[in-house]
Amino acid sequence: MEFITQVRWSPYIVGVGIGILSWLSFLISRKPIGLYVLRRSKAKALVGCAIECDIEIPHKPTHRWMFVAGVVFGTGWALTGACPGTVLAQLGELKVYAIFTAIGIMGCTLSYGAIQSRRLPKGR
Repeated sequence: MEFITQVRWSPYIVGVGIGILSWLSFLISRKPIGLYVLRRSKAKALVGCAIECDIEIPHKPTHRWMFVAGVVFGTGWALTGACPGTVLAQLGELKVYAIFTAIGIMGCTLSYGAIQSRRLPKGR
């Protein structure tokens, strides 16, 4: 337990700790804690209403491939060291691997659009 009293912590250990804590909080509560507190406290919105109005947060459905997509997305993010926003900065710095990351982002976006267009009814 000596690592707890260290003066300087590795950012990787801190990131893993935050990830584990957030994962455990979702596992235990089965819902986002911030939204849970808003619903339980019956909070009122002050912005966007002439008077106070209730905050309505619709429940979103869970998709069966969400976990797999998250693992793939997180793995790609970890391997490239870039989120979609920083790829542009890496391209500006002429990093060669940023080209492959940008191609991957565009390819996945196009494939997602193609899959979704097949799933939605033609009238929409």
